[in-house]
Amino acid sequence: MKVISVRDETYVKLKKVKKFLKAKSFGDAIEKLIDIFYENRKRYFLELIEKTKLPEKEVEKVEKVIKKIEEREWW
Repeated sequence: MKVISVRDETYVKLKKVKKFLKAKSFGDAIEKLIDIFYENRKRYFLELIEKTKLPEKEVEKVEKVIKKIEEREWW
């Protein structure tokens, strides 16, 4: 377990998000926010693929890159 510090304004916002997400703890709320972040990032890449109308072979390459990015600690 680690302790983190946040500004008062951030704490107030996180408290509201925690309640909205029905999270049991601040840690759970942060985990859910991280999951939402990764899902949105993935959706962004998929929308980009769709907009560019890449050939299937190129789509497969991009999907492999996305998977590698997801396995990283951060991008």
